[in-house]
Amino acid sequence: DLAYRDPWVRNSPVAAGLEFHQRKQDSRYVRQSYGIDVRGEAAEDMIVGASYLRLSTTPQEGYGARVLNGSDQSLVGLSFSYDIRDDAVTPRSGSVYSTEYHTGRKNIGGIGGSSGHTTQRIRFDLGFYASPFRTHSVLFEGHWSDVRSGMLDVSDLGRLGGATDLRGYREGEFLGSRLLWGTAEYRLFLAPRSFLGAFLDAGAVTRPALPSIGLSSSDLMRFGYGLALRVDAPVGLLSVSIALGKGDGFGDAKLHVRVQNEF
Repeated sequence: DLAYRDPWVRNSPVAAGLEFHQRKQDSRYVRQSYGIDVRGEAAEDMIVGASYLRLSTTPQEGYGARVLNGSDQSLVGLSFSYDIRDDAVTPRSGSVYSTEYHTGRKNIGGIGGSSGHTTQRIRFDLGFYASPFRTHSVLFEGHWSDVRSGMLDVSDLGRLGGATDLRGYREGEFLGSRLLWGTAEYRLFLAPRSFLGAFLDAGAVTRPALPSIGLSSSDLMRFGYGLALRVDAPVGLLSVSIALGKGDGFGDAKLHVRVQNEF
């Protein structure tokens, strides 16, 4: 992932950004996306934006080409956010709400020619933060994402599991077109951005049937819980979590490590 954002374009209160993403998934496909977005303040703490996103999926030779057709998508979108947190990186109080909506066309190529299908992508994010005591904080976060299309394939599905959403499970362990996840966490701060925490994560996944790769439709729900530590280190914010998932004993605990940095 590569991204660049200018928060003050030509000294105006408008931000513009560019981003590039690539994922090479096993022997199945290579997925690339390019995006551009422009955002500005509609009111205090309220930001609205517009974006354009271009995605392409190229099957890998062999197995990938047998189970997946190449495709490309062009999507335009709108976004809205309202953020009154005291700190965007490590909030202790306040709340945040954001939503994004993209729509466009997915073109699929194959031996018999090509076909087009309307595609929609929707995402909601919500968070509440409270600090009952000076060095203590409680947070509650909820997230929902949904992708809809007349022809979904495995590259369209979202991934859930791992250090950033559902701890106690492998990174990207669950695939789905509709993902719902959230967390409740208690934090004891050791420094402005360093803390010890205990958390409970939950996630629900809806997956459509994909007969070409042997996946049936499914609905599942999972919980993860454990302890977290974040340290403000010279390399950035270093986060370590030890978490248990469904059916795990202590010897099956997952260790999640994450480094956040920006410049």
